[in-house]
Amino acid sequence: MLVRGANSMTTSASMKESALLHWDALLPARQALFIQKDAQQALELLPINPFLVDVSHQSIPIQNALIDLTSQAYLETGQLKEATLLWKRYGRFEQASLGFICMRQYPLAREMLDGLTPKHQAYWAEVVFRTCTNQLDVWPSFLHLRNRLEGDLLMMFRFKALDCLEHMMGYLNSFSLLNPEVFKLVGRVFTYSGLLQQAYLLLQRSLEKNPLDPENYFHLAQLYLQMQQRQKAKLMLRQAIAINADYTPVRDLLASIK
Repeated sequence: MLVRGANSMTTSASMKESALLHWDALLPARQALFIQKDAQQALELLPINPFLVDVSHQSIPIQNALIDLTSQAYLETGQLKEATLLWKRYGRFEQASLGFICMRQYPLAREMLDGLTPKHQAYWAEVVFRTCTNQLDVWPSFLHLRNRLEGDLLMMFRFKALDCLEHMMGYLNSFSLLNPEVFKLVGRVFTYSGLLQQAYLLLQRSLEKNPLDPENYFHLAQLYLQMQQRQKAKLMLRQAIAINADYTPVRDLLASIK
């Protein structure tokens, strides 16, 4: 958070002027760094907040960068409603549908999906909506699960949409028939969310299904380290190396364990 005072006001003005003069620096290469430093400050220093100001006169890349940066900063500061309304305002209906789902505002989520064209763009969001509302009758593809499941579950965790999360979890066995990596992906979600015992069970299940996937051993090693079980972590990493000797993240992690 910004600390108000004479010196801080000068610094704030200077930073805002710099952002205005060098707007390209806030495009994707700098977005993550800018927000990681202080998401609330990022919201205050944005030259144009697309939630408050019409940015339709900006070029498409600038519009997208503004929307991405601002919505990420809103999410980092726990302002899901503001991020969702921003997505709605600028036609990002698929993102908005997930936001409304996490707020349990299902009619608004349905409205967002109905506004998406062509309809195939809404396919994964339709799966999520129907799963969370107990009416799943469409099924995702391998790539839908690979590219979308983990991120959406993390958002449900973050904003405590635990009933939706539970509904999604109820279909893991079915989803794993479509993509055998599902248990690994969900195991990572539980690891990131601090539910280590549940993460362990999911990652063990993933290992059973894919014993030749070195990532399973790598993620189990990360989990064991969080559980202060270094020897088990080392064993997992050595097994991963036995499968793929060129797996750099495994070698780096093993080297870091004393």
